Amino acid sequence: MSFSKRETEMTSKKSVISIHKIAELAGVSPGTVSRAFNDRSDISARTKQRILKLAQQYGYQPNRNARQLVKGSTETLGIVVPDLRNPFLAELAAMLEIAAREHNYHAIVAFTHDEDELQEQVLLRMGAGQVDGLIIVPAETQASVEMLNAFSQRLPVISLKALKGLKCDTVMADDDAGARLVLEHLHDLGHRHILYITPESPEWTVALRRNSLRSGLVEYPSMRMISLNLPDQEMDRHHAILREALECHCRQACDISAVIAYDDFMALHIYSILSELKVAVPEQVSLIGFDDAEMVRLAGLELTSVSFDAEQTAQAALDLFIR
Repeated sequence: MSFSKRETEMTSKKSVISIHKIAELAGVSPGTVSRAFNDRSDISARTKQRILKLAQQYGYQPNRNARQLVKGSTETLGIVVPDLRNPFLAELAAMLEIAAREHNYHAIVAFTHDEDELQEQVLLRMGAGQVDGLIIVPAETQASVEMLNAFSQRLPVISLKALKGLKCDTVMADDDAGARLVLEHLHDLGHRHILYITPESPEWTVALRRNSLRSGLVEYPSMRMISLNLPDQEMDRHHAILREALECHCRQACDISAVIAYDDFMALHIYSILSELKVAVPEQVSLIGFDDAEMVRLAGLELTSVSFDAEQTAQAALDLFIR
């Protein structure tokens, strides 16, 4: 493809056009152009529309770095999560980005894989002028708590886990209420023998959900719950452990009539194994997960799940951040 000399000159002029040129074309001052791009109220809608139309026509974009220096803000929010393999975390990160955009913030998403060293690297980079603050699903370690407390002395931090000793604002789901809903539902359906399948993990959130279910059982003395803790191993090893346990409890002994999974990702795995074992859900065994992940709905499965609204969580976190 070729360009004429005139076309080339026009392209060059568009790429270097300045705020002063836009002001000249619009018949206003450079300050008025700046107010138009910052959506200030002290400029008429008609003038702003004329300026923005000219800017689009000539390919003008305001210098973001200069705007940040003037406003003392990066207009950027850091979103830090372990990874996106967990469907709920993936949905939550997406909702946080949308909520940030609605408040005129750009979002940077970073991953820690629940490792202190990676989390420290992320915080160092984001703390070096990249963001105005961060919303984080932190690693559950003392080192993590200490680094977040230090970071929060300089910039706002919203944690999506309540960790012991953490001194920043926190937004999190009510696991006790979720556990009560699950147990009430299963009790009303007539279930008395339940299998709870959870990761074998020292994480506080894993222990919280398990303890919430155990505490909730006090209200239902006729119900009995067995816990199966899955070690941190590869998925094929998990599959073998799960298959053996489910075959024993749900098909051979027939004493378990309901299974509670730690989250929907695990519930999908359990559903797959029960299908292999020719155990019908929910006709023979009830299956309940946590998080109400969109992935389950997309898979076309009618899985009962405790809904922790990712959109509501994201909006609550943003409200705390911008207050």
